[in-house]
Amino acid sequence: MKFRKLGIGIASLNRVFLFALLFISNISLSISQDCKCNYITDYYPYVYNAEIKYLNNEYDEAYSLLNIAATNCGLLNQPDILESIIFAELSARKQLFNQAFEYLEKVLENGFNYSYLENNPNLKSLQSHPQWGELRENVLKYEKHFDSMVNHTLRRKVIDLIKKDQSLRFVDNKNKEEYKKMKEQDSINFIQIKNIFEMYGYPNTSLIGYSNLDENTDIMFMLMHFNDTLYIKPKLLEFIRKGECSPYVLGYFVDSNDRGKGMFTYGVYQNIDSTKIKDYKSIDIRRESIGLRSYEAEKQKNNLIQDLIEKYRKNKIN
Repeated sequence: MKFRKLGIGIASLNRVFLFALLFISNISLSISQDCKCNYITDYYPYVYNAEIKYLNNEYDEAYSLLNIAATNCGLLNQPDILESIIFAELSARKQLFNQAFEYLEKVLENGFNYSYLENNPNLKSLQSHPQWGELRENVLKYEKHFDSMVNHTLRRKVIDLIKKDQSLRFVDNKNKEEYKKMKEQDSINFIQIKNIFEMYGYPNTSLIGYSNLDENTDIMFMLMHFNDTLYIKPKLLEFIRKGECSPYVLGYFVDSNDRGKGMFTYGVYQNIDSTKIKDYKSIDIRRESIGLRSYEAEKQKNNLIQDLIEKYRKNKIN
């Protein structure tokens, strides 16, 4: 699951550092509790609002919202938010150190990279706490635990499907033989992915582990090459409700299929404006129905992150 930090003040530096690392980290939706919540209605609205509060340094409000999400469903650790890491930081700010380390331990048990925690300036205050040493000493144990939970057979299968998908992707569409071969492979891959969905659910990192430099485990781009929306859309929606799949997987799948039509359903591509979104007045109803942020909230978040990056750059130059 990856599609998918940096001061004027220490806080601004930390915020930009957090988001810069997102683009070079393989992070999962990984630590939800076993519950019956609907992540679309009971989780994402609170987490998205908490993220905006956090980026605006409104830490008490952010903590309260994340605490509601945690109570409702159990926190995920989405690549564009890292809500469990943020919640650990906010818990520490409130002197709730046991809670902070509980969440850090959870993310490590679910395959999160320890070096990210160690180099995250938001967590520096925790590193002088006695429990940090115990966390560091148990890194190997956490890694072995996560590896034991991974379905390695399914992992190899997914990696192979992605390789086959990418090996034929950049064909000359005017070459009928090459194009035919690509579409045939897409059909084979779709049948295999459909079987995986039915047998295992969505192959997220909790199930098949993280991508690395040699092995890509993220099927999102492969899904964009399928056009059976009647099967894939409700299936992804089911996974989203359970917290097994990011809403953006469904958003990109549908909007990718919209490309030939010129008008988009969810507006997830950042290089389009409202004139390219069908029935723009209802865009937020559609987006929120699958667990996405509202269209304006998406822009607000991106602007806040961009502002932090610009402040960091200016401060670095000065």
